[in-house]
Amino acid sequence: MNRTMSLTVFSLMLTALSLISFQALSDESTEKTLDDVLVETGLPENWVKYAPENCDFQAYFPSEPSTMQKCPTGAPKSQCYNMISYNMVYETQTAVEFNVTCSPLQEGEYDRYNQAVISTALKGMIADKDLKEQSGTTTQKENYRVGSIVGTRMIGLQQSIYTAQLWLGKNSLMTVESSLVGPSMDIADETFSDFLKNVKKKED
Repeated sequence: MNRTMSLTVFSLMLTALSLISFQALSDESTEKTLDDVLVETGLPENWVKYAPENCDFQAYFPSEPSTMQKCPTGAPKSQCYNMISYNMVYETQTAVEFNVTCSPLQEGEYDRYNQAVISTALKGMIADKDLKEQSGTTTQKENYRVGSIVGTRMIGLQQSIYTAQLWLGKNSLMTVESSLVGPSMDIADETFSDFLKNVKKKED
């Protein structure tokens, strides 16, 4: 299969991102197309749950991710945070990468993050990504908000699909970045979509 399949993934994701949770659409004719990428079997076996105690949201990784401490340039150590990362290369040519952070919010910050602020924050996340085509959405849910951008870019000679998401809860802010690089491959496409559709708010 060639990269045409992953361009199909991109077009499907433009629709699916508006749903945020990447659930299958009820329209059967659309669902048959989404089945190519958005697998209906739910979470694959043995995936590792990421759900910090003080985070309103959760994600799942295909296997145990790594943890890296990130510190903004010139910022005090108190502003450092942990980034949870996973990457896998399939047959030396196609790769997936997922990066997640979750940080506490100060009192009143939730109300400050309106649609304009979320949009600005997302633009900051993609500022150095050089996306050629992109589409974004923001969604208000009960007690949380979600903003997302999906786009394509070139990494060397390889085409890549990239997504950035910002999940805003009453108590925390989670960022999610994911990328799919290289020729289309079923296992990579499915891993990419399985990760994205299993990012969600914790159940009460």
